[in-house]
Amino acid sequence: MPSHPQRFLTPVLILALAAGAGAAAGERADLMIVNGLDREIISFRVKYSTPYDEPRHTSSHLFLPPGQDYRVGVQGVILPERILIDLADKTYDFADLSGLNPDKEMRIEVAYEDGRPRLRRLDAGDAEILGAEVDYLTAANRPNAVDRDFLTSAGSWEEIRELVVETANEARERLGEAENFAIEAGHIWNQEHADSRCPEVVEEWNWENEGGARWTGQWTTTVPGEMSVCGCLKGTPGLAETLFGEDLGWGKTWYFPLFWMEWFGVARIQAMDNDDPEEGIGIDLRFSLPEDGRDAMLDDLMSDLRVDGFRPWWFQMETWDDEKEERGEVELAFREGDKDKYYAQDEMQAALFAAYGDSSLAKALAIWVKEETFEKAKNEEEPPAEQGVMLMFGRGTFEAMFIPDGRVLLR
Repeated sequence: MPSHPQRFLTPVLILALAAGAGAAAGERADLMIVNGLDREIISFRVKYSTPYDEPRHTSSHLFLPPGQDYRVGVQGVILPERILIDLADKTYDFADLSGLNPDKEMRIEVAYEDGRPRLRRLDAGDAEILGAEVDYLTAANRPNAVDRDFLTSAGSWEEIRELVVETANEARERLGEAENFAIEAGHIWNQEHADSRCPEVVEEWNWENEGGARWTGQWTTTVPGEMSVCGCLKGTPGLAETLFGEDLGWGKTWYFPLFWMEWFGVARIQAMDNDDPEEGIGIDLRFSLPEDGRDAMLDDLMSDLRVDGFRPWWFQMETWDDEKEERGEVELAFREGDKDKYYAQDEMQAALFAAYGDSSLAKALAIWVKEETFEKAKNEEEPPAEQGVMLMFGRGTFEAMFIPDGRVLLR
């Protein structure tokens, strides 16, 4: 597959904070990230220091399919201090980077090691750096998921926090404080069997009881050869476990669980401009796409946008044929011609579903804007400062980024 998908990154960097171009002068130091995972990387963020002990960062909001690589170039880098790899439903946090040495070029692969995330230095003896995994889509967080309706009304950090606090408190009142209990699981043979069986019975229990249960890792046989139970916690976690916060030296970011219609995902809230918080916040929603029912899920999410007053403005999709080793591309400019919003969405979904069907999708982007913005921009008039949405698609992910001023997406 082709590497270096910079051509798709221009609109995606809207939420990126200050780029590394402002770092202290010095030799260019390139950092190459290689996706060795079995799923798309949503973003790759690095915090580093300059020769003058002035902290800098690069925040590249990219869409990197498995097997591809991406180069980040910054000036005056001494040493990366922290690397975060964002997936649709979790973040890999690599905070101990003492194994990396200053170099003109560092080639790093993100992969798994015994089920744990790692960074592997490909250009320096394959040295490995283990990281921490933060998983947001857990059964414990499902009851605290905020409804997607806030997207068109919340405009500040304070409004978001109040919303999450209110949702968490309502869940606590409904489901109670966390407490220990057990779920029958049939006969469990050993720890390996428990590792697969207990998550299954907990998931079944959650669907029947509004969620809120999670396995503690413990299990006990109650009737030899017949019955075992999985030790669990039920109820809801505290607010600190629901409103995930980050302050990594380049601005505050909040994560929390949410529902969009019936689909459970993660919201990420970030200031559009750290130097001017009054510019508003960007809201980034991420979902894992199931193999079964994926088309129905995308149809629901995108149709809800249309009802909410948005319509497609532009769509671009890249495909890759493994057999022919050929790259394909679909570009649809809905601002041209007289196609209505219903036809435009159908055309876009038909292209997407065909690529999903033959597993040829590499990546895709779609820009949606409000009705008045669409009409004004199409007629070459000055559009109003209304919300815009950028959709990103991969083999296993769907992401929607809500921007307070959609005009920036039209450039």
